[in-house]
Amino acid sequence: MKNITIGFLFFGLIGFSQKSDFQFRAKPDSIIEETEFGYIYITSDTSSKYYDRIFPSLDEEMIHTIQNQYFSEDFKKIHLSNSHFDLGNFPRKWNAVYRYQNEYFLYAPSDWMYNLGYYLTDSILYHCQSDWDPATDYILKDFDLTNIGNATSNTINLLGQENKLTINLIEKTLGIYEWSIYSPEENSTLKFLMQNSDFSKKLRMIVSDCGNRKCFLEFDFKE
Repeated sequence: MKNITIGFLFFGLIGFSQKSDFQFRAKPDSIIEETEFGYIYITSDTSSKYYDRIFPSLDEEMIHTIQNQYFSEDFKKIHLSNSHFDLGNFPRKWNAVYRYQNEYFLYAPSDWMYNLGYYLTDSILYHCQSDWDPATDYILKDFDLTNIGNATSNTINLLGQENKLTINLIEKTLGIYEWSIYSPEENSTLKFLMQNSDFSKKLRMIVSDCGNRKCFLEFDFKE
């Protein structure tokens, strides 16, 4: 019995040591969940690297380079000229936003290939992701702005599928918009929230943090 007690004490100390050695990548405000892989928590630590990675790290010049190198042949295949439109002061960089317990949050995933961002140029809506998908890059066929900061665009992706993009402002002080992409071919509409990345540090962030280990730990916002 004495040996069993010592054994429990020994393993308890090991477990405590591992937990205390966990290196958070941002300072937690509160813990949502602790798992065997790490922690899911809320942070307002805007000095963390996550706030720098949350929005697309692209600029107009980089996008045009991508466009010239990869998109030029696709324009020819779908018989569409590369038109350019005046976007005015409409936002260019966009990061994803989610709702949790009636509050808007940014999200830092454990695997950044799941970080959804867009960069809008005067001719292309470019989907910033690690695994390139020709179905989610959209060529603008037109671009219409309203006087309240909303926008609509008839688009075509690099597979030749036409869609209608609608971007409506829903929270001005936080730069949050509702995006909808309507596919006539499938008669379906995909809706999601995006934020003008200039406002990103106004929101707190939910982080799926594995510390110094690589793991798959993601938060389900539907819960």
